[in-house]
Amino acid sequence: MSKTNNKLYKVSGSLVLFLVLCSCKKFVDVNPPVQQLLKNEIYNNSSTAIGVLNQSFVFMHYMDTWGIGGIPIQTGLLGDELIYYKPGEDVTLTAFYTDNLNSKDVFSTNVWTQAYQNIFYINDAIEGVGNSSLNQSIKQQLLGEAKFMRGLCYFYLVNIYGDVPIVLTTDHTKNSLITRASQSDVWNIIKSDLNDAYNLLSNSFLNGTLTGTSTDRVRPTKWAAAALLAKVYLYNKNWDLAEEKSNEVINNTSLFKLDSLNGVFKKNSIESILQFQSVNYILNTFYGQYFILPDNSQPSTLQPTYLSNHLINSFEIGDERKNKWVGYSYTAIGTYPYAYKYKEYKTINYTDPITENYVTLRLGEQYLIRAEARVQQNNLSGALTDLNTIRNRANLSGSSAVTKDQIIDAIDHERQVELFLEQGDRWFDLRRAGKLDSVMQIVAPEKGGTWSSYKQYYPIEIGELKLNPNLQQNPGY
Repeated sequence: MSKTNNKLYKVSGSLVLFLVLCSCKKFVDVNPPVQQLLKNEIYNNSSTAIGVLNQSFVFMHYMDTWGIGGIPIQTGLLGDELIYYKPGEDVTLTAFYTDNLNSKDVFSTNVWTQAYQNIFYINDAIEGVGNSSLNQSIKQQLLGEAKFMRGLCYFYLVNIYGDVPIVLTTDHTKNSLITRASQSDVWNIIKSDLNDAYNLLSNSFLNGTLTGTSTDRVRPTKWAAAALLAKVYLYNKNWDLAEEKSNEVINNTSLFKLDSLNGVFKKNSIESILQFQSVNYILNTFYGQYFILPDNSQPSTLQPTYLSNHLINSFEIGDERKNKWVGYSYTAIGTYPYAYKYKEYKTINYTDPITENYVTLRLGEQYLIRAEARVQQNNLSGALTDLNTIRNRANLSGSSAVTKDQIIDAIDHERQVELFLEQGDRWFDLRRAGKLDSVMQIVAPEKGGTWSSYKQYYPIEIGELKLNPNLQQNPGY
């Protein structure tokens, strides 16, 4: 990537100072924003105000991809998607793989720390932008981006930890002693934020100055808010609303269409509703480097996982996703299948173009969301139409499911093979479908671990509990 086409996420000097002074604190111990004068300067200037939201995208990137902190890697190891090649070599990897997390494992709380740091910056942005003298259209877009990002943070938090604190201000004296809210209250905040974002965000993808459109799909739009709302409503069994929002995205054929299987995870794919840019100048995506095994190589410290037989065997004969999204490394001691959705694993030069971004929301999932919402409302033919749209893209014939229960099972299966290793979807799907215990009672012993129902949520790291005496550990830990 050239210096003239550098990352969206760069921020100006005064903003960097503002962020650095806060960035190393845990959310319960973050100082109030720096001097009010500096804060006013930041939010009354469009470049630095935009930079605050850019920093929010950076935090989301870290939360989703930072080493073992990456949500797809964590949940892939916890569940039935990934095999760790050498249990015992790395304590943290082993803990995830054997479903043996504990409150002293700081990596298990990485999502917590990154999410709440991000929420702190977002809250500050909402306050600062709301009180600013910015151009109204820029102000509206920034507030929409902030509400969207906060909703996304809480979506991950509630799915990974269950009950979590709701932090909506920058008042550190209150935040430092805040208690955990019920999941229903957290979901209500998510819905509220995303509905606000839906009403505030642009219909078009905007450029880095928010003054024109862009071919890059890296800033939230109204359609990203609709897509995430569809997912949130699905998780909450608000079937009619899930269908309504997925309808809006699917019907916007001028912006979104299903891409080829090889094109889905490319930069600015026509299927992408939202992507996040890499913040690593020598990689396309972290997942490419982490998952892809070089030819004739077995897993190693750098690429320590490969795909499980549970996942590989779930593909039907003739499913092109197995051919296009699964790679194989053939060695003298065995064959290792690996995730090949992202296809670039080599380091690149600073001037090389980026060809892949992190796909966060995409149209393929919206078809499966609408299929599930429809079947739950007894629209069996509509559900099958959506299900078969995804199957046909994978070169499969229409589903043979007939009854409501059969179609529900078929959709669950399609989500497994379509969305594997994306944003923790498999882990979340098993839990919300009530299937996690039955699956893990088989899978956990195969990995050298044991399973108990309380492990469906992560523990809160002991350091967080010491900082805030009002926080309670998740049961079982």
